[in-house]
Amino acid sequence: MNNHPLVGGDPERLDSRLRGNDILFMKKILIIFSIFLLAFFLRFNNLNWDANFHLHPDERFLTMIGTAMKLPSSINQYFDQKTSLMNPINIGYPFFVYGRFPLILTKYLANVYNMDNYNNFTILGRQLSAFFDILIIFFIIKTVELLEKKNRFPSSLKYWAGFFYAIAVLPIQLSHFFAVDTFLNFFMFGSFYFAFRK
Repeated sequence: MNNHPLVGGDPERLDSRLRGNDILFMKKILIIFSIFLLAFFLRFNNLNWDANFHLHPDERFLTMIGTAMKLPSSINQYFDQKTSLMNPINIGYPFFVYGRFPLILTKYLANVYNMDNYNNFTILGRQLSAFFDILIIFFIIKTVELLEKKNRFPSSLKYWAGFFYAIAVLPIQLSHFFAVDTFLNFFMFGSFYFAFRK
């Protein structure tokens, strides 16, 4: 007689296993959801912490440049760095040492959501900064999951890693600033995960 659970096995036993797998899956989803919910609260809580006084010098500089930028009328104008008004050099800011992706993304979204002014531009930038930092947790969990499989670590390790990043003070602080740190960390963690996965 074949006692394989899927061939000729006890239907009640099989049903019990399936229910157990469903419960385990729901527990995993609940844990991950709780981690992301906690991270969301800690990062999006009180984003206007300086009451529009723009106390952070780096984000004040980015906001000044971002609001001075003008969207290009064509793709050719965008890539023409000598005339493009998305280039800080062409709008009176020759000393620009940051990457432009956060600024460009914020500029386009600010136009879509009618937030292209000095105060709202900063708030939108902080929201994006917090959002990208939350996405880092996904890469942390997935990276540790790979380590679990490779090194036979406990399966709960990925949740602890995600949890500790969610409550870490520095990422929470950086998420409240419209700067380039969280964007950079997102792409760095993402690159590390995809390189490690191969």
